[in-house]
Amino acid sequence: MMLTLQRLQSGVDGIFGVLSGGGLVLKTLEHAYDDGHGSWAPKLPAGNYTCVRGWHQLAHSPKPFETFEVVNVPGHSGILFHVGNYNNDSEGCILLGMATCSALPPMLLSSVEAFDKFMAVTAGLNFLSLRVLP
Repeated sequence: MMLTLQRLQSGVDGIFGVLSGGGLVLKTLEHAYDDGHGSWAPKLPAGNYTCVRGWHQLAHSPKPFETFEVVNVPGHSGILFHVGNYNNDSEGCILLGMATCSALPPMLLSSVEAFDKFMAVTAGLNFLSLRVLP
């Protein structure tokens, strides 16, 4: 399955985008890092990647969970798809939501629902292809 991540807006509150493909259209949020040039950048650069299904545990998570990891990211590892609502819920991972809210700070809504939908659509797959657009 081929998925595409299109980033739409970046700022101090995160990098918001859309993940699509395989019947999915989900909102995304990635942690924003100061790029040193007055802009905000993600850990995951534009390009083509493989995502591998596996069990992972986040530092703030009480137990491991099954998800996909984006592998072979230059200079980074452990970039996962997971649940979260705010910029600070990620250290570079791709948070999934059904919608965004422009409250301060901006956030994703219905993240658990979106993650469950993502895992249902990818059931039975061990690998995904991910195209990250600039």
